[in-house]
Amino acid sequence: MDAREVVVLDAITPVPGAPAPLVGVMNLRGTALPVIEARPLLGLPVRGALRALVVADGDRRAAVLIEAVLGLAGFDDVAPIAGNEGVPSALVRGRVTTETGETVTLLDGPALLAAARRSWNPGATSRAGHRGA
Repeated sequence: MDAREVVVLDAITPVPGAPAPLVGVMNLRGTALPVIEARPLLGLPVRGALRALVVADGDRRAAVLIEAVLGLAGFDDVAPIAGNEGVPSALVRGRVTTETGETVTLLDGPALLAAARRSWNPGATSRAGHRGA
């Protein structure tokens, strides 16, 4: 529901001194969007990505690096994550199994944007009074 589009990354402008989740900013049809790497927020090592998923939470948008595209459709069989499994549960909606048998973790777009904002602005609240990504 929070996904807007998948984009191919042409150029990302790095932000000096930015925390690990903020890779930089990109220009999307004249709008500067923060580019977020979710893996550090999940305690995982960073990987390179050539695509990003533009997600929105109200008027806040950001491009989140992605490894693959399954499609921009709802999933009927989302399974909750059992136990902790080393993944911050506040960022995860659940898991699905693809047609090829691969298990994929579905992230919560607004929660991911809020966690990324907190990483580069530790004093920020999750919603009220803050603009940006």
